Amino acid sequence: YDLRVLSHCKALVHDLALSVAIGIIDEALKKNEASQHVFDCIEFCKYEQNYNDDSTYLNLLRKVLFKPKQNYTEKQTFTEKERKQMHMNCTRRTRQQLILQDVGGIYLIKPAGGSCGDGISCVSSIEALISQAQQRQYKVVVQKYIERPLLVRGRKFDIRQWILITDTNPLTVYGFSRCYARFASESWNLNSLHNRFAHLCNFSVQTFSQQQDITADDFPPFQNNMWTCQQLAAFIDTTQEPGTFDSFVRPQLRQIAIAVATTAKKAGMQKRAYGFEWLGLDIMLADDLSAWLLEANVSPDVSHSTPVTSALVPAATIDALSLLLDHGAAFSSDTPRQNDKSPPHPRWELWYQESATKSSISHPKSSGSSSTFSKQYALGSSPIAAIEDFWKALVVNTKTTDDEEDQEEL
Repeated sequence: YDLRVLSHCKALVHDLALSVAIGIIDEALKKNEASQHVFDCIEFCKYEQNYNDDSTYLNLLRKVLFKPKQNYTEKQTFTEKERKQMHMNCTRRTRQQLILQDVGGIYLIKPAGGSCGDGISCVSSIEALISQAQQRQYKVVVQKYIERPLLVRGRKFDIRQWILITDTNPLTVYGFSRCYARFASESWNLNSLHNRFAHLCNFSVQTFSQQQDITADDFPPFQNNMWTCQQLAAFIDTTQEPGTFDSFVRPQLRQIAIAVATTAKKAGMQKRAYGFEWLGLDIMLADDLSAWLLEANVSPDVSHSTPVTSALVPAATIDALSLLLDHGAAFSSDTPRQNDKSPPHPRWELWYQESATKSSISHPKSSGSSSTFSKQYALGSSPIAAIEDFWKALVVNTKTTDDEEDQEEL
């Protein structure tokens, strides 16, 4: 929406009202409670134009919530498991963003193309949302705030998942087998929306927090406000059911990664010759373990900023180079990595590959030394071998025969 235009502002308010109505209906279903207010929300949603896809969802809600009172007995109430299953069935076909609502109506405003948590603010009213968006002199993203996040010891966190897009035709997406969790340094509280250290999980933001101490009761500790994938999985499996992370959370991370890549391609992403993209997806878990994409970072942090990233970055970088330069020949799935004491080894895994379309296959442009290099050393067949041949030729042309031992060393 262009919030400098009155009609766009009205359209935004209308969508927010519809979104809140869906949230009220959803909450009523979870609690198995109904009222005239809920009925009004259902009618408001049902008769809105362009929302025909939600009609099945809304009709089912009416049947569930507005049963004849004389037939309503304690035996006919739903168990928690039955309510969760019914909720899942009802919401499966509707637009998911419309369900992610709470009464608070809190939204995030962030600069488009921003990084490091700069310029992000929380607002809890439509007036403040429109006012702040209009005051900024650059494009902004307005995003629904997740008001019921999964907390770990009272702290909010998000998941950083790396993905690698190596081709657009066929669209090929790899996901790194180890994600990691980034924590807020202060306890989560909706009454303190101004507190960046409680609501933003960016590592660059949390480094300025004064509350970096690790208490004796924290185990595993929030060292540098990060957890490994294994630590997060252990926590979820302990608080939920064993195997929940692998069976329920991890598949959602994969689905989100594929959705990001396919959406980017539909938006016009083109293949650059010998190019790739390493993305960092920020994903948050709600209290029902549903995963939500916060943003996709085109230049994710791959520094050795913490012990967690120091352990992951080298493995990810080496395997990415192998995958990109020599088609994975250097490290096959049967080749163990040295000095890796925690199998299965972290690596890039093929998550998605579509069928290629001949008409859209891109070809490298021949120009300059790179063209000569690719022709002379067959860059397309085995780049690592080609680079070795190139350096051998360079050494021979620049060193005398008396330096044969040095040539071998180089």
